[in-house]
Amino acid sequence: MKSNLLLLLTLAPLCLGLTLQAQGAPKKPQPKKPTAKAGLTSEAVKAYITRKEKMLATGIGSSHKSVTLTFESIRFGKTRPATLRDRTVNGIEGPTVYPVRAKYVSNRVWGNGEKEAVKVHYDYEFYKDSYGEWNSYMVGPVNN
Repeated sequence: MKSNLLLLLTLAPLCLGLTLQAQGAPKKPQPKKPTAKAGLTSEAVKAYITRKEKMLATGIGSSHKSVTLTFESIRFGKTRPATLRDRTVNGIEGPTVYPVRAKYVSNRVWGNGEKEAVKVHYDYEFYKDSYGEWNSYMVGPVNN
């Protein structure tokens, strides 16, 4: 009995050491890319805004014929539940609203070849539509 206890006391620290060694040192947390809950990323926001801006570039009438965007910042606000006003007035379909503030330069080329760089600082309210895709209600320009 005494030899079993001695063996146990001898092997316990060794086994514990092997277990801790197998787990390894705790990993350092990696810096996260800016993201809202439910997977809305800055890349998804940039793609959405770029797609919307390019749709406006038709070259017909007073519209510019091409556009490229240079993003300065994408900031995510605090998510909130969609309200009755969001649904009825703004057409937001999803249960959650994801506020986003985007700052970018819209580099436009007009039909006559003139180029213009328009600085845009705008608020959006993103939501998932009935197809599970990101959509947005455009709130308006930021006053700074």
